[in-house]
Amino acid sequence: MTEDGSLMAVDVQIEHGVIKAGSPRRLFKTNVIFQYDGGLQRLVYDISPDDQRILVKERAASASDPNAAPVTVVLNWTALLKK
Repeated sequence: MTEDGSLMAVDVQIEHGVIKAGSPRRLFKTNVIFQYDGGLQRLVYDISPDDQRILVKERAASASDPNAAPVTVVLNWTALLKK
């Protein structure tokens, strides 16, 4: 994660016990919320076990932002499981 909020990736290979890192490449830009704990940056993202999805903790969009996606809240969702 860069200071501007870009999430980066690097290909890593291990050959004969030597770690070789490729060139960093940007995956996507985020609107991440940086958190610091005792001077250390806390993790603000997580990767799914199958490496197919990334969850990023971001700032919520402003209500005045015309591009903001709506949020849907489902109440009593456990009752829907029974149907």
